[in-house]
Amino acid sequence: MSDERRQFREEIRMLASQGFAVGEPSSVIAMELRVIARSVQRSRRAWDKGGPRAVRSAGSASPHHG
Repeated sequence: MSDERRQFREEIRMLASQGFAVGEPSSVIAMELRVIARSVQRSRRAWDKGGPRAVRSAGSASPHHG
């Protein structure tokens, strides 16, 4: 994943976490951020387990095979 794409995804997670903090439903957050609900739900699970720090990027989610 490019650095630009990684930064974009990081920003989306941070914006989503603001929605989690005020109790917005995942579907509403996804619509507002124009991303798929599954992405928001994945971030919400991380948020539920570890709060705002948990939604920060830990690097690429999937290793590259090649």
